Amino acid sequence: MQEKIHEIINESDKNKEGIIVDYFTAVNEKLFKKYLAEDLAISFDRYEIDYIEENTFQWFLKLICLDLFMNKITIVETNTFRHLNQLECLILNENKINTIKLDSFRHLTSLTDLYLDSNKIESLHKDIFAGLNSLQKLSLASNQIKKIENLVFKNLSSLIYLNLNNNQIVTIESNTFKGLNNLNSLYLIGNRIKAIKTLAFYGLEKLNKLALSQNQLEIIEDNAFDASLGCLDNLNLKNNQLNLIRPNVFEKLTNLRNLDLSSNQIQSISDFSFKGLRQGLLLNISLNRIDKNHLTLFEENAREFKIFLIN
Repeated sequence: MQEKIHEIINESDKNKEGIIVDYFTAVNEKLFKKYLAEDLAISFDRYEIDYIEENTFQWFLKLICLDLFMNKITIVETNTFRHLNQLECLILNENKINTIKLDSFRHLTSLTDLYLDSNKIESLHKDIFAGLNSLQKLSLASNQIKKIENLVFKNLSSLIYLNLNNNQIVTIESNTFKGLNNLNSLYLIGNRIKAIKTLAFYGLEKLNKLALSQNQLEIIEDNAFDASLGCLDNLNLKNNQLNLIRPNVFEKLTNLRNLDLSSNQIQSISDFSFKGLRQGLLLNISLNRIDKNHLTLFEENAREFKIFLIN
């Protein structure tokens, strides 16, 4: 497909029928006619594009995948992708995007995969994902997001995978992820999270994996892991600053199979710290500061778990 696009661009240059906009060519419809009948996948990665005009893709009505990896785009305009209602995959990784205009993605009703990693996004306004009813995978890793507004994901009822690794998020507020009823995997590794508030993950009824390692986590409020997390299988809290596991904090995670609390600052464990967790749980509490005698006593009282106790 890339060869076809180059053929179109070269032909338009030769016949002076197009207008060059950075590295894109808006040519008249005649040149596209023989390609419009088939599904397209186009890559413009590493083209040093810094701006895409609105309606640039107006003739690519059958476009399925658009790759704009590693360019210099700073702004996503409202109508940039307006005509791409059959697009399923959009790759915008490693640009310099700091602004996404309102309704930029509203017309992408068939989009299932959206990649926005390694940009300069600092905030997400609450309607930024409006219209993305088919989206299943969203990756926003390695941006500069400091806070997630409530209801920002409310339109993403089909989302299965969400990656927010390596941002600057400090707190997970109540109802932050409300609306993500089908989410299976949530990644928040390498942020600056210090506290998880009550009902922070409320409504994530199908969540299977939650990764919160490599943060600065000190506080997990009561009912932060509420009963709606009944499908959670894997919870990773390693490499944080937890010094205490509050009683009953995990008691509603009745299907949890793997709990990693290694490399924290935990000094003691309550008899009720792991109340309600299933038999056969793989529990890693290695590389903490738990007193050896206390650790031995805990091991004797928690024989239903498979415990890693390297201290």
